[in-house]
Amino acid sequence: MTEKRKYTQAFKDEAVRLVSEHNYSLKEASETVGVTTKNPF
Repeated sequence: MTEKRKYTQAFKDEAVRLVSEHNYSLKEASETVGVTTKNPF
């Protein structure tokens, strides 16, 4: 089993900002910050 990644609050905030302020889809935001859409956070 793989270890669960821990993301900083700043990382999470940036991902949310991409969706809420820049109208990225969840898939686009996930790809931009380098996580999969299966478990983005």
